[in-house]
Amino acid sequence: MMESPRQVRGRRLPGAYAWAFPLMLLILGITGCGSPAEDHALARRELALERLGREIARRVPGARVLVVGNPFVGAPGAGRAIRDAEEAAVRGLRRGLEGGGEIVAVSHPRLRDGALEDPRRFPMPPGATTPLSYLTEPGAWDELRREHPQANVWVSLIGLPVDLASTEAWNAEDGPKWALFLPDLRIVGGPEEVRAAFGRQILAAVIPARGAPPDSEPLLPNREAEFQRGYELLTAPGEMAE
Repeated sequence: MMESPRQVRGRRLPGAYAWAFPLMLLILGITGCGSPAEDHALARRELALERLGREIARRVPGARVLVVGNPFVGAPGAGRAIRDAEEAAVRGLRRGLEGGGEIVAVSHPRLRDGALEDPRRFPMPPGATTPLSYLTEPGAWDELRREHPQANVWVSLIGLPVDLASTEAWNAEDGPKWALFLPDLRIVGGPEEVRAAFGRQILAAVIPARGAPPDSEPLLPNREAEFQRGYELLTAPGEMAE
């Protein structure tokens, strides 16, 4: 049986996740590859994006999807961990969309000057779980919209831009719908702003479940059960999966 998404109501949404520090290491390409824990993490990432893709295909039949990925993927000397993480996400998303949508591009917003050489020089608030929100150049996400006007759904693997209030792709009436993987929803605002965003801009978001297993733990054979113990799928109130 397909898991019903969790609706965004009055409950407190997680603002900082326990894996914020590992995420920063991944962005910087510090982590290694090939250990069982890392393999499990990639498999869980692929599974989560597959579930998100199924939700997009259900909600927006024929969706034309732009994947907003990690700009460090193309950096000189980028670690294999960065590429593996993005490739796992795209594989899962493509599988979830199968028959109900297509990926039109995987693109990367432009980084701030100096972010490639030393991302630590840019200030971030305590508990920030999506460092790339603060490392992309203001206006860079709207450049993606101009480059890929055919995309009516954006799947962000790197959170939301910190200049969200001035981002046309977020605010325009004819802008794309957004689907988010491990977002820091505090960038949207407080609880009321977040609930409003799920009614207008955000189709769905995958967030960690409370008590999610560590990466060192093998995955369950049942993929749906594994997703349910590791993640929650948030949607707008009144929009439940069949």
